[in-house]
Amino acid sequence: MSSNRTTSSFVLWGVLLLAVVGALYTALSPGGLVQWFDMRRDVERLRAENEALAVENERLRAEAARLESDQAHLERVVRQELGYVRGDEVIFRFPNDVTVTEKKR
Repeated sequence: MSSNRTTSSFVLWGVLLLAVVGALYTALSPGGLVQWFDMRRDVERLRAENEALAVENERLRAEAARLESDQAHLERVVRQELGYVRGDEVIFRFPNDVTVTEKKR
């Protein structure tokens, strides 16, 4: 009976050791739990990025619609961003490095 108990104890420890080694291998191997956690983090980052891009897309759609429907806004944007002027306007260019000082009295 003692030899039977020793054999079953040996088998139990062997199975337990095999289970621990298998769990560690699964957790630490490529494609294991470490990669799974990394992928979860990447998914969350990509979801946040997608949400931000969706907001930006909506803002750009609204801006495009406004440019198509509001002539005054279109002219204002073209003049500010592209530097366009009307035909009857005169442009004065000043050098950027001119400094103005006040006289002290």
